[in-house]
Amino acid sequence: MYSIEYDQRKAFEGADFIYAKNWSAFNTEHYGEVLSIDRNWTVDDEKMALTNNAYFMHCLPVRRNMIVTDSVIESEQSLVIAEAANREISAQVVLKRMLETL
Repeated sequence: MYSIEYDQRKAFEGADFIYAKNWSAFNTEHYGEVLSIDRNWTVDDEKMALTNNAYFMHCLPVRRNMIVTDSVIESEQSLVIAEAANREISAQVVLKRMLETL
């Protein structure tokens, strides 16, 4: 079960996983443009301390010290490298299947 929470600190409380995303625009007119530089949304040790010893996830690439602090992304609780490795394998499978249809 999931719920939507707009208060970041409340969302962190008791969480098992924190999946951070960026603040970039997704529409084609402003794609990649940073919409906010409000560091209050940066995932840091203080916010991670509110969790249930949560794992940190991000699909990479990530803007370090804007989306997440170095201490969080490099911690034992960070799954970003494993997540990136899974993405690489997934991309290889897609390419393989595409090539098989030629």
